[in-house]
Amino acid sequence: MKTTGIILIALAMLIALTGVVMADQVIPAFGNIVQSGSTYDLTIGSVVSTADHRLVGTDATKPVFLNYGITVKPYTIAGSGTSPAMGSVSAYIKGSIKEGRSGYDYTGPIIPTGSTWSDLYNFMSYDLRNVTPSGPAGTFTYSESSSASGIINSFSKTMSYQSGRLLLP
Repeated sequence: MKTTGIILIALAMLIALTGVVMADQVIPAFGNIVQSGSTYDLTIGSVVSTADHRLVGTDATKPVFLNYGITVKPYTIAGSGTSPAMGSVSAYIKGSIKEGRSGYDYTGPIIPTGSTWSDLYNFMSYDLRNVTPSGPAGTFTYSESSSASGIINSFSKTMSYQSGRLLLP
């Protein structure tokens, strides 16, 4: 008997332009995408997978997270003991973490030398076509995977991701 399965958990959080305001602080705009999952193709074996996530918190002190795990182990045959798993299994996690900047960029005409901050503010207020939120500060991408094939006595993979101002214990 052939068993095939695919499990995918995706976590996506995107606040494109405004960022998040907390009291008198601003968390710049960001866009994070994290995916974790596994595939297996076994002729015999036992598979257990677990997944847990939080996509949205009530505020920035409640971080988003993703936990995923898979275990492949021998199959227990009633009255005969166990038989190792046979086939293939793989598990992965990949992510793209984009961080923004606080503030705005002005791309309009050059402001005359000697202008005061008040002049600059007034000038930008009337020329909003040339004022845009600051662009991305950086992008971090990563991926990691593990696999096994053939006779599998044990395969176990646990992956976690957490994003937020405060990290969970």
